[in-house]
Amino acid sequence: MKSYLVFVLIILLQACANRNVVKMPCTFKDIGTDIAEKERARLTVLQGRYMAWVNGETRSDMGYTLPEPLLNLSRLNEYTLTTIPLYKFDIKKFYAAPSPKKLPENIIPSRENYILAMDDSGHVKFLFSIKEENDVPVLDFYVDNENDVISWIPDSLSKAKTKDMKIFRCGNREFVTYMKSGKPVYHKITGELFSPEQLCEFFVNGYNCWLEDFKYMKENFPELLRERKKEEKEN
Repeated sequence: MKSYLVFVLIILLQACANRNVVKMPCTFKDIGTDIAEKERARLTVLQGRYMAWVNGETRSDMGYTLPEPLLNLSRLNEYTLTTIPLYKFDIKKFYAAPSPKKLPENIIPSRENYILAMDDSGHVKFLFSIKEENDVPVLDFYVDNENDVISWIPDSLSKAKTKDMKIFRCGNREFVTYMKSGKPVYHKITGELFSPEQLCEFFVNGYNCWLEDFKYMKENFPELLRERKKEEKEN
């Protein structure tokens, strides 16, 4: 009888444990972090500028429908905002000794982040980033999520039983990575899955093309190349 009770207890404990593991809903609010006070102050300034624009204080009335981004940014206080840090991929270091196993160590922090604007249901309506020009916050990047470009992320993290992920950029492309069953998983920002081997090959081929273009520009358009380098340093 005692053995039977112990057996039943073990089964019940396992059932409870499994239930706790499986049920792990994840939202963008879980993934991101609250807006820091300094960042919120910058957003207030940015919103004020767009509100002035929408209200006609800094534009003439031309009788056209205002673009959605303009309206959205003038109503930032109506959304729940969360921030997600943006990482970068050190392609030069990786290219020196490329290997699928070395992908994670070349994903490094940057000073940029994305700000996600969510409605009351937690659905991301748009995401953007800001930068400063002459000590004034200005829009750097904006994309509507009307086609649910990134809505796959919370569900994928829930299935992987994690809330930790990184968005990182290589060149002008962005990727998402997180751990699943103890192994790193990689996606394009739009959700397409990459195996580590595929991503390694993708980065190597892409950098080879960049090196060829750089060589061509250096040989044929050195002045233009110098101008581009100057612009990159300024930005």
